[in-house]
Amino acid sequence: MKNLLISAAILLFSGISAQTLTVNPYSGVQWKTQHKANFHTHTNNSDGGFNAEYVVDTYKAHHYSILVITDHNLVTYPWTKFSALNPKWKDRNDQKMDILTFPGNEFSRGGHDRNMFFAQIPGDGADIDLAFKTMQDSLSLGIFNHPGRYWKIDKTYTPGEKYSPEWYVDYFKKYNSVVGVEVYNTPYDRYPNDRLLWDEILTRSMPATPVWAYSNDDMHGEKELMGNYNMMLMKNLSVADLKKAMIAGNFYISHEPGKSGKALAPKITGISVHPAQKKIKVSAKNYSSIEWISGIEGNGADRKSRVIATGPEFDFNNFKGNYVRFQIKNDQGVTLSQPFGFQ
Repeated sequence: MKNLLISAAILLFSGISAQTLTVNPYSGVQWKTQHKANFHTHTNNSDGGFNAEYVVDTYKAHHYSILVITDHNLVTYPWTKFSALNPKWKDRNDQKMDILTFPGNEFSRGGHDRNMFFAQIPGDGADIDLAFKTMQDSLSLGIFNHPGRYWKIDKTYTPGEKYSPEWYVDYFKKYNSVVGVEVYNTPYDRYPNDRLLWDEILTRSMPATPVWAYSNDDMHGEKELMGNYNMMLMKNLSVADLKKAMIAGNFYISHEPGKSGKALAPKITGISVHPAQKKIKVSAKNYSSIEWISGIEGNGADRKSRVIATGPEFDFNNFKGNYVRFQIKNDQGVTLSQPFGFQ
């Protein structure tokens, strides 16, 4: 302990910052091929408005290369046996369509909806812990869906109370199968405080426990089609590479209220970190502004995510926070990075 205090004092009085970038979700990724994904989709096998073949055909026609059906408490999979699930449906061959899919289920019991990916396990999840333990035991992955349905900005939570930021952090620490939280739900952004909660979580979890953000349509009908997407930075279009990207945060997310299906929100083409200069540099297309965000400002219901810098470069020489993320905007939508961690 004495040696640690002496080292800290030396750094303080010598003017040397001890702040180091320790989490970079874009280290070593390839930017040339970006796979457009939606991880929250419904059919009329549960409470959606469309049959399965219409859903998958529509997303494929608008250049989604990764799609999972997450009907409530059901596994609508495989696509090659749609007709066995419903005799009115027509089968689809995902391999011939050149689209990556896998089993999914939105567990909808226990006080919070959760999506499970990669395991063909039906049921309602019973409760949150059992759902995440099921994911852990089956080597599948999961995320928290639309947390703004449960967390309330105008409520004062006791740390650790159900739906408090600490409550979420505890789950991310306890289950490494839980890889993220939905921060955009539906093209009309049904729960706009989801990003604020994400920043509350990151303030408490980073850099030891990164929490990645997802942007999903939660598609039930026409008004939810194709407004949100996750751009996965994967070398190969495979389940193995997708799992790696989801675990490591090798992707960025976009929200496009106009639902063009053409991915008109800003596109990130590269992110470089320069340790000696202590700078993060962003390359992007079709954007009008870049903002760097870290933490929260304000009180109570007036809280908001804190913008600490603007522009394509972030200089972290004098940065004292534990994370930073950026968002890029244009007149069509917004694109968010995953968080970078510091200690």
